[in-house]
Amino acid sequence: MFNDTPMWVPGKSLEQLEKEVILKAYNFCNKNKLRTAESLGISPRTLDNKFERYSEQEKIELELFQRRTKRNEIQQYKQRGMPVPSHLLDEVEVKPAEIISTEQTTKIKKK
Repeated sequence: MFNDTPMWVPGKSLEQLEKEVILKAYNFCNKNKLRTAESLGISPRTLDNKFERYSEQEKIELELFQRRTKRNEIQQYKQRGMPVPSHLLDEVEVKPAEIISTEQTTKIKKK
């Protein structure tokens, strides 16, 4: 079904591997969710749930990236002794979620 290149490399989680397999199957099935679910032996609803989770994880990762970028910009202003623009000071100081893995962050966001 897919090429013979191994997908696992040290440091990759089972969740990351599952996501890769699902996305490759989805592309292989011409983005047909029903055929993808059937080829993977899961229900279409399970496939939808996984796509929903992947979308949520990507949003969280993007938000964390934007926060890190803002934090770096703030540091640069401070290092140069310049006043920090107010638009950079909005919601930047939240750090605990950045230490937690994406999977755990998703659980925290849902609470």
